[in-house]
Amino acid sequence: MASKTFSLFEVILPWPGQICPGLRWLFLRMLSSMVDAGADLIVNQLFYDTDIFLKFMNNCRQIGITCPIVPGIMPINNYKGFLCVTGFCIILADIITALEPIKDNEEAVKSYGIHLELKCARRF
Repeated sequence: MASKTFSLFEVILPWPGQICPGLRWLFLRMLSSMVDAGADLIVNQLFYDTDIFLKFMNNCRQIGITCPIVPGIMPINNYKGFLCVTGFCIILADIITALEPIKDNEEAVKSYGIHLELKCARRF
């Protein structure tokens, strides 16, 4: 058997079904067909709602996607950067509520970002 010289991976967002529940299964079938066509792993875009990611992983496993799914983790380094990067994401209101009073204190924002990502990572 010949060895592989490269791997294919698919970068995805875990939450299209959150926007429109009817899209969830269509999106998952499309993702499954990409894996069937040769993708070796799935790399998830950044997220801050671990429940959405875990539900996405469970849905993938339910339809037979067994390849590794790598969570996209991006700590919050500063408030403006966070708003810029997450403009296309679903963000929990409590994250915004926690960041708003400290948005001008870069060290406090970084500290909160680290705390948030560690909290997410512990759930995996």
